[in-house]
Amino acid sequence: MRVSSVVPPVPPEVVDPLPPLEFPRVNVSGEQAVPDRLRGLTSLRHLEVVDLRDVDVFDHLAAPPRALEIAGTGRAFPLHRLPSVATLEALRLNGVRAEVDCAVFRELPELVDLTVLNSRRIVNVEALPDCPKPAGTTFADCGNPFKKQGKALFEARGFARPDVDFS
Repeated sequence: MRVSSVVPPVPPEVVDPLPPLEFPRVNVSGEQAVPDRLRGLTSLRHLEVVDLRDVDVFDHLAAPPRALEIAGTGRAFPLHRLPSVATLEALRLNGVRAEVDCAVFRELPELVDLTVLNSRRIVNVEALPDCPKPAGTTFADCGNPFKKQGKALFEARGFARPDVDFS
């Protein structure tokens, strides 16, 4: 017997309700129904959301995580809404096609570790040293948004690990 096409179940149909997860990785694939399921996760500590396209997940977080990874967004992704997750201590952005305005990071009072990878639309880098709790900053393959300023922009303000050499 040959099966020519088998469609796997969509994650919301697999487990309902979801158990109290703390470290989930969620592939959104641009579907609004998937972020709606995040409301049921009340014990989040670390959340990785991928293939978001332009879907806004910030209103769907019942328990704001301490670490957030966002990968694969569209140009209209609302990154300016990051301050609504005020508990963030670590943030990793990978393949964000939306404009990354570094001024938004100043509005995250607990942010200690920032990583931005493969994101080309970086603006207002001079705002980064004004983050409340500087420690680690990594920018890689971002089209060199720091130009000649490089590490000097960070070292004078107490950043322990400014990794921007390959930005």
